[in-house]
Parts: sequence; structure tokens; C-alpha cells
Amino acid sequence: MLHILSANGIILLIHNICKYFTSCEETTNGEQKIIARLDLSTQSLSAVLIDIDARTIVQRFSLDYQKDVRLKKYGIQGENYILPPKNEGEANQPPKMFLAAIDALFSDMKTAGISMRDILVCNTSAQQHGTLISAVRPVLLWDG
Repeated sequence: MLHILSANGIILLIHNICKYFTSCEETTNGEQKIIARLDLSTQSLSAVLIDIDARTIVQRFSLDYQKDVRLKKYGIQGENYILPPKNEGEANQPPKMFLAAIDALFSDMKTAGISMRDILVCNTSAQQHGTLISAVRPVLLWDG
């Protein structure tokens, strides 16, 4: 089965993950009210957490797909952050790597003491010109 996941699809996916975390526990415990700003790119997943009331950055997180040991198994290589091409001109990335990065980022947030119940808003962005086509094979990035 072939699945097509556009940049908007990734945004929707991240949004639903944030919605899950913010709805699975009681609403804020009164300590902080946080906006989680997530950006998923072809090279990294980053998050900036902002205290709504204080209007200050609480913490920043970033996972580089090549440098994070939890993501090494996906085989991203080179300055372009792609899998080794099987044919000239190919630019592929494994879609499961994006899901693993999201999981790792939320794990890092919890380890840093961020309470998921304090995240009231989740703002997301993703690859500007990429279309992810997910199948049994790695994903083909299309800049169309």
C-alpha cells in the first residue's frame, strides 16, 4: 500500500500528537501555560517552548537526524541528509524517521521536566516543498 504524506500531512500528524499529549492529562496544573512550537524539516526536528503568561522562552530542543543516536538506524548520510541514492538524482528519506524523531523529541521534553499537561497550544510547521510518499521503500522527496 502506498501512502502519500505531504508537508500539511506532517503538520496534521504533529498537531494530533500534541492534541493527544494535551488531552491525556488534566489541563494545566497552574505551574506554567506553554506554547510548543515545532518545526519538522528535512534535516532536523526542533521545538521552542514559550511560557504564555511570561512571554519568555522556557526551553529549546532540536534533533539532528544524522547526529542523534536514536535516529542513526535510518541511514541518513551526507550534507543533503538523504539515503544513498539507488539511481542518479534520487533524494530519499525514510518516513519512519520523522515519526521516531517526534517520539524522541517528546521523550526529551519529558526528561527535561516539561509536563505535557502544561502544553496548551501546539504550533507546527513542516517541509516547505516536500511531498513524502510512504511505502515499503524509503520516501522520495519531491520538490515540485
